Amino acid sequence: MSHQKFLAKAFIEKQSDWDVMLTNGQNSVIGEMVGDSLWAKKYFVDFLEYPDYVNNTKPELLTPENLKQWGGIAPGPFLEGQFYSLWVNQKVAEKIGIEVKQFDMTVDDFIGYLKAAYKYNQRNPNDYTAPIYESHTYKTVDIIGLMLYISCLDTPDDYLKAKVSAKRLKAWETTLKKIEEMSLYDPVFRDWDKVEWTATQNHLVDEKCLFYVNGSWMYNIWKEIDAEKVNNCAPLEFPKIKEHIMYPISYLVSWCVPKNAKNRDEAVKFLLEMNQPEVSESWTRHTKCPSGIKGNLSASSIGGDSFEEYLNYISKKYEKRNFNIYENPSWVLSSKFSKVDLQFYDVILGNKSVEEAMSQIKSKIGW
Repeated sequence: MSHQKFLAKAFIEKQSDWDVMLTNGQNSVIGEMVGDSLWAKKYFVDFLEYPDYVNNTKPELLTPENLKQWGGIAPGPFLEGQFYSLWVNQKVAEKIGIEVKQFDMTVDDFIGYLKAAYKYNQRNPNDYTAPIYESHTYKTVDIIGLMLYISCLDTPDDYLKAKVSAKRLKAWETTLKKIEEMSLYDPVFRDWDKVEWTATQNHLVDEKCLFYVNGSWMYNIWKEIDAEKVNNCAPLEFPKIKEHIMYPISYLVSWCVPKNAKNRDEAVKFLLEMNQPEVSESWTRHTKCPSGIKGNLSASSIGGDSFEEYLNYISKKYEKRNFNIYENPSWVLSSKFSKVDLQFYDVILGNKSVEEAMSQIKSKIGW
């Protein structure tokens, strides 16, 4: 029995065998299984009823818009968080002869780093170092394009309201022009379309690439691979053309209490204890990931490691301006045109000019 089917069955029993259940963000899937989009509201305890929970949770996570995914309730602690980042191996940067900015990197800074990596590979053909890691089984390089695009916009609504406009198309064209500049330096891992992500997760820690795009969970994967070498790596604020109006940070409710739990009151007390600053602090210290519980950075020192410095900086700079990278997959176009190729890979690989790419996009949407 799948995890989702197990949960769906447990909710409708007269009494659950489990007092605390792992949902792990499976709300939409389970809703389809039980035939009720408001299943969470029907079957889960609502923690909005508990003042301590509300007081300890970041308020932007308790807005009606954010809680819509749970039918309007708060089903548990937003302990787990994640961010997307551009990662660098500092030893590789030193080998190439560059010093990479952790914060406030411009797109021209970034292009300069790619140029330096390109020149290094020309001088050292037997020591090829991928400027940017990529694989065909888990593509992430296009997030650089997304973040450049976001930095061309003026307000979050310009991104969140997925409606085709001249402004959005112009911002994407500006982005592609910078991507085209990158293409001059063979930026993407050669043969990336044959590379399996699961077999090459070690590439950043093993100094086989300069940059790597992925989520904050990679720290924990790399730490398992090599606890010492991971310290040579650092998360970087994505490069920008103007300023980032938002940043890809999201939070997850993993643990919930079913209303039909035998020990419901004790289970609620347990999760309320998890929803405390000291628990969140432990989470961030061990995982280097953000948390939706208030006060989780209270013990972070200014002189902490690069992971904590990044987390502290990003969390404060983009407070209430975070977004889930998966919520708006159409980026430039509306959901009506979400399957239209934005031509990012063709441009960064040098297969098409910006003019060709924009012409094809506009033709597909009848612009």
